[in-house]
Amino acid sequence: MTIDLRRAILAVLLLLLLTTAASAHGGAFRGPRGVTPGSRIPSDPPAAPGPTTPPRRGPITPPKAPGHPGPGAAPGPVSQPERPPAPATPARPTTPQGRPVGTPAAGPGISHWVYWWNLNRERILSLRSLQAARLRASTTESSPHFLGEGGDRNVRASESAEARRAIISALLTAAEDDNPDVATGAILALGKAGDPAAIPLLTKLVDQKTADRTVPESAALALGMIGVPEHGVRAFLTAVARDEKRPWRTRAFATLGLGFHDDAGAIPSLMSLWRRKAPHNEIAASALLAIGLIGDEILVPDLAEALSGHPGRRERDDQLRAHTAAALGMIRSRAALPALMRSLGDPEKQVRRQATLSIATMAGPEDETVIKLLLYVLGKDRDSQTRAFAAVALGEIGSPKAADSLLYAYRKGDGVVVPYAALGLALLARNSEADGVSERIVPFLRAQFMERKNVDLRGALALSLGIAGDRQAIEPLTRILQASGAPTLRGHVAVGLGLLGATEAAPALRKALTERSDPAIKREIALALGLLGDREATAVLIDLVRSGRTEYVRGSAATAVGRLVSTTSALQLVEVLRDSGNSNTTRAFVAVALGLALDRHEVPLLSRVGEHYNYRMVVASVTELLTFL
Repeated sequence: MTIDLRRAILAVLLLLLLTTAASAHGGAFRGPRGVTPGSRIPSDPPAAPGPTTPPRRGPITPPKAPGHPGPGAAPGPVSQPERPPAPATPARPTTPQGRPVGTPAAGPGISHWVYWWNLNRERILSLRSLQAARLRASTTESSPHFLGEGGDRNVRASESAEARRAIISALLTAAEDDNPDVATGAILALGKAGDPAAIPLLTKLVDQKTADRTVPESAALALGMIGVPEHGVRAFLTAVARDEKRPWRTRAFATLGLGFHDDAGAIPSLMSLWRRKAPHNEIAASALLAIGLIGDEILVPDLAEALSGHPGRRERDDQLRAHTAAALGMIRSRAALPALMRSLGDPEKQVRRQATLSIATMAGPEDETVIKLLLYVLGKDRDSQTRAFAAVALGEIGSPKAADSLLYAYRKGDGVVVPYAALGLALLARNSEADGVSERIVPFLRAQFMERKNVDLRGALALSLGIAGDRQAIEPLTRILQASGAPTLRGHVAVGLGLLGATEAAPALRKALTERSDPAIKREIALALGLLGDREATAVLIDLVRSGRTEYVRGSAATAVGRLVSTTSALQLVEVLRDSGNSNTTRAFVAVALGLALDRHEVPLLSRVGEHYNYRMVVASVTELLTFL
């Protein structure tokens, strides 16, 4: 990845990682296009003082005991939505991180539901576990993909030690490739693989003075991702993070690496990096997220005080206060609930947004006061994004008391809130253990999918039907998949069918995979086939990697293969990576795909930062992290 690419990274995100007005693809979501909300991108050294705290407005103070609307009652008037910024036209990417070529259509505003969905779908749906279970059910003892009788082994457990060594060897070589796109793809793949054999090389790359600056940045992050407490990794990353002579991006990625390293011994250093005065928030915000990744409950009182405690001890910077709420959400201690509940009345909307999302990580349907406050936010908060986040938070918590308000928000909400309300209803139908909730919601969502004309909303509804487990929706979803129009909708429909285990739709999905369509849509279709336990898609995708019409098609097919996690497929990708006759762009995508295949975590490691995260408050380094597959 070149330095110019870094400047263009946000402009690239929408095409590579969104597909509404292009549909979402099989990687993780990446942040909003063209801006880093609440901050500027600093220089080395900073060219000017960092962001100042915006003037405070009068807060909306939630009532101490807001009442829950009775059956059919509205939760109150809904304020006018925030107008999203006009979308600009991103450049067409051809590398995993997005080297621009061509000029595609404009993407959606940053309030769009697909941003939240792509950040959260892995952990909401346990996609890897679901895929592994379906593969176990669809293979026999004679199959090369057989995983053994019963058990809960991950698909990756079937990989032979020999195959894994071959893949790691190829990645170690590629990590020193002259092309920075190939190198950074391989470096991050080594981090996901978690092999300590990569530690000496990654340490050397962090200190390499002549490399493209993206190489030491990625190496610092990957060192922490390996997660091995030995070898002095913590001490090395701590020294890098503290070294003010190094570029700020390298320091920020080293700080985040300390969080992924998951060593409580790093906490004092991270607290110091958070509290240290700096001209911008990059290091401090990264330190807060790293604290959250480590997840030590001993820090909850300090973080809670900084979030909403005594004014004299509260974090003064709004952006950092919002990241404090994010750290509490990552730690998931119920001791943080009072501080987060107080923050629902914070005058700064980014803090309210993050507090809303963080509450969903630790609250349950028995927390009546929490539910009442979130219902108040859903109906009364003046910020449409906060109301939208409240809709999905209520669905995740699973309280049946949220049903009426979510239905009202779906019917009467603005364009930002409505698709979030549909997803919130689906989550509620899936998560609530109360009688009659699913039976009430699921037919409503199915009817809305069949009646609504708006393609974007129908995409959210298609996914909602998959989340809610509505097998009666398989037939109408399959009809849309087989239709010739609305490619973005077809991508969401494909994933919905995959979630439903609709094996009867596999022929239609395989046919769609061979069509001349947006490669991002193909990745959604490949994900759906993977969720069905269908292995016939692999041969088609490997052929596309080798002979696709464009580099983007070949690269997208490679990342789809990575999601299908077959040892045989991964070894075929190794051949493509090693062959210098292939374009650097294709080889870079293949390196990313190998990282997807070797990631040993049930939920992909890098997605942990994006879970329950208000992507609209990000600093530049975190935005870039969210672009990594």
